[in-house]
Amino acid sequence: MGTYTSNAGLFLINILLGSAIFIALLRLILQLMGADSRNPISQSIKVITDPILQPTRRYLPRFRSLDSASLLILIAMQMMLTWLSLRMISTLDPNIISIFVFSIGEIIAKFTRILIWAIIINALISWFSAGSYHPIVDVINSITNPLLDRARKVLPMSTGLDFSPLLVIIVLQLVLILVVSPLKDLSNIFL
Repeated sequence: MGTYTSNAGLFLINILLGSAIFIALLRLILQLMGADSRNPISQSIKVITDPILQPTRRYLPRFRSLDSASLLILIAMQMMLTWLSLRMISTLDPNIISIFVFSIGEIIAKFTRILIWAIIINALISWFSAGSYHPIVDVINSITNPLLDRARKVLPMSTGLDFSPLLVIIVLQLVLILVVSPLKDLSNIFL
C-alpha cells in the first residue's frame, strides 16, 4: 500500500513543482531571448512568477541579460523536486552537492528540450499557417529566431529550403549528450 501512496505523492509533486519549474524556465528563456514583454503570454508568465521573484530581486542583481533571481529560484525548485523525488522512491539520502549538480543538469536538459520543441513547432507553423498572427506564435518566434538566425549565417538557405532548424536541433541534441549526460553522471559520484 505504501508504494501506491508514494507513487501518487511523487506524481503530485512532479505535477506541481514541475509546472512551476516549467513556468519559471519559460520566463528565463523569454528574458534571455528578448521576447516582447507586451505579449499577453509573456505578461501572463510574468504575473504568475512575480510573487516569487520580486522579493528575491531585492537581493540579487541582474547579470547582463541573465536574471539571477529567476535562475536562483529555478535551481532551488529543481533541487527541491530532485530531493523530494529521491526521498520518496529510495532510501538514499543524497548530499547537497549531488542534488545541486543533478539539478543543474536537469535545468539545462529542460531548457534544451523547450528550445527543441519550440523549433519543431515553429517549423510546423511555417508550413501550415505562415503569416498568421497569434500571441503564442509570436512567443515561439521570439524564442527560436535568435538561434535560427545564427544558424542561417552558417548554413544559408538553398533553393528555398531552410535547414537551419535541423542544424540547431542537432547542436541542441549534442548539448544534451555532451553537457547534460556528464553532469548527471557527475552527480552520481557525490552520492
